[in-house]
Amino acid sequence: MEDHIDGVERLERIDQLFVRRPRPIRDRLDPFLFYDEEDFLVKFRFCKRDTLLIMDMLGNDLEPNQRDLMSVSPLNHLLITLRFFATGAFQQVKRGFMDIGRIPEVVGAIDCTHIPIQSPRGRNTEIYRNRKGFFSINVQAICDHECNFTNIVARCPGSTHESRIFENSNICARFERHEIDGILLGDNGYPLRQYLITRPEIVFNNAHCHSRVKIENAFGILKRMFPCLRIKLSLKRQTVLHVIVSCAILYNMRRKWNGRLPFNDDADINDPIVPVPVPQRPNQRGQTIRLLLIRHFQ
Repeated sequence: MEDHIDGVERLERIDQLFVRRPRPIRDRLDPFLFYDEEDFLVKFRFCKRDTLLIMDMLGNDLEPNQRDLMSVSPLNHLLITLRFFATGAFQQVKRGFMDIGRIPEVVGAIDCTHIPIQSPRGRNTEIYRNRKGFFSINVQAICDHECNFTNIVARCPGSTHESRIFENSNICARFERHEIDGILLGDNGYPLRQYLITRPEIVFNNAHCHSRVKIENAFGILKRMFPCLRIKLSLKRQTVLHVIVSCAILYNMRRKWNGRLPFNDDADINDPIVPVPVPQRPNQRGQTIRLLLIRHFQ
């Protein structure tokens, strides 16, 4: 099983995803028999072989469960994390980003994207309304040079600022503890740190943009692969969070298996939101490192 999900940590509690009361089974055609390979790929985003591989990996995790699932693991334990965070594979990522933008020591590109949800109920409804006026979950993700997701935080209301999401994440804590040797590339919505570099000047901007665009591409491909992430998910909030993380895991698996996308979509899948500048004082060590990188391009 580990061979098929190399680079991805499994969800701790997949059994909480799409739990339903037992329903009478209707007489329906078997999709494996009814659809040919091409139609099956269009319908389910995976070929038949890969679908069976996923089922084999999940084992009994998706079996109907009658237990009262009131206890939910903290969402920061549901992060997608490639196992190379604990291995020497960082060197390959650094080389990949170096080839793209000539910026040394880059281990990932970071950004946020909004996943629309229906209007939540309760007193805190408005905290889910983002700057564009619709309700959403603000999802932070990091990707490598090949657009594979290496970390995801899917728990914050739409009004939450990018910098706050990052500073309250496990990945930020790991950088602060010097567990990860390298730097992230982010936009101006993030604070400048010694391990998180934002773009300052034009020459460095070009290299920065060429490298950081990988995370924008990854979000675009993810939403194109799973269009449910572009509509208002009419599900319970906890289920929405599981859907987001599950889609990101399946996205990585598809890319690992070199699965092609069987569809065309000309819609604006990135739907970028202009970042709000971080209202805080830049980190002095981060400024020094950014200045050294600027000189690297002069």
